[in-house]
Amino acid sequence: MEKITEFFSFSDTTILTVTLGSILLGILGSVVGVFTYLRKRVLIGDVIAHSVLPGLVLGFLVLNEKSFIVLLIGALISGGLSSFLVDYITHHSKLKTDAALALVLGVFFGFGTFLLTKLQGHSGASQAGIDAYLFGQAAAIDLFDVQVIGVCCVLLLLTLLIFFRGFNILSFDEQFAYSIGMPTQWLKFVLTSMTIITVALGVQLVGVVLMSALLITPTSAARFWTSKVKIMLLLAALFGAFGGLSGALISYLNYRMPTGPWIVIVLSFLAFLSFVFAPKKGVLFRLFSNVFFKIKIQKENILKDLFLLENETIEIEELQEHQPSQSVFNRWVQRILVYEKKIKKMENRRFTLTALGRAQGSKIFERHKLWEKYIGKYMHLMRDHVHTDAEGIEHIIDEEIERDLKSSI
Repeated sequence: MEKITEFFSFSDTTILTVTLGSILLGILGSVVGVFTYLRKRVLIGDVIAHSVLPGLVLGFLVLNEKSFIVLLIGALISGGLSSFLVDYITHHSKLKTDAALALVLGVFFGFGTFLLTKLQGHSGASQAGIDAYLFGQAAAIDLFDVQVIGVCCVLLLLTLLIFFRGFNILSFDEQFAYSIGMPTQWLKFVLTSMTIITVALGVQLVGVVLMSALLITPTSAARFWTSKVKIMLLLAALFGAFGGLSGALISYLNYRMPTGPWIVIVLSFLAFLSFVFAPKKGVLFRLFSNVFFKIKIQKENILKDLFLLENETIEIEELQEHQPSQSVFNRWVQRILVYEKKIKKMENRRFTLTALGRAQGSKIFERHKLWEKYIGKYMHLMRDHVHTDAEGIEHIIDEEIERDLKSSI
């Protein structure tokens, strides 16, 4: 607890710079990653992240100086060249996008690894520390680096705000954006440039291997919670900031734990929680929705069959004969109907519909007949075929659809 208090006091300059840098990059990477995700250009972030390695090494070899600005410029040139080559290969050859991505990534990363190996024999190799860019070295960030990251973050976020409408339309329908006169090529260039700059800024913290995770993981987590782009941007930024703060905290609590990988682990954990627990799109929500829908179907089938087979009572064996589902599930649904006072259990395992159950059973049967008439009229099926189709869709109808069916037949 004492170390946690000391961390949040930010009395140490290193703690402050690493935390600020992690949070800023978490926010920036997440926000830029939203449009990369929406444009289905997820892998381009991975390609750019791996492709900046030769630019980093060449920047050091040319000027013999491990300056953040020098390495940033080298990374920007290398990342921009890789992005250009992907588009050029895709549009001027028979190779598909995935093949072009794999080709450029392999060539650039392989060349960067070769240069990194050669660098080991360089006179300043012991002070270079360029190999740390493979997996990131947050402790190497100083106040000047954070200032550069902060300025770039503000500028990129302002650019995003200015071009938000264009980015939004471009991400969902590029042809429509072009048809209404939007400069689609310019917008794509700006988005790609933002991705390259973000990757170049983040490789020192997260490393070229994990940088793509900083772009995509917060966005993937946010996507489970909403379909609105503005809310997705906000959630992704919050997830990214939380991941950056948590990664810095965990690495401070244990000096052997690197910051960059822990940021990715925290973000991956958030994505997993979103995958499982998010409303509407989460696994648990869909699982329970499917179970409740099956219960609804079984309840309606029981009420309809009771209404049709007997106006007063019916043997439970006869009911199960018309309901081929498992008897345990059937009996469970029957208990629910008894609890809802839609059917009433009589002696000798017999059931009768209550007034509420009879009204609902009649309504379900009426909807079934509506579907039969609609299918028979517009799909021109034989009468002995319409029953099965109507049986399957009679449960997905509301009052508005019912009114439309009545008006159409």
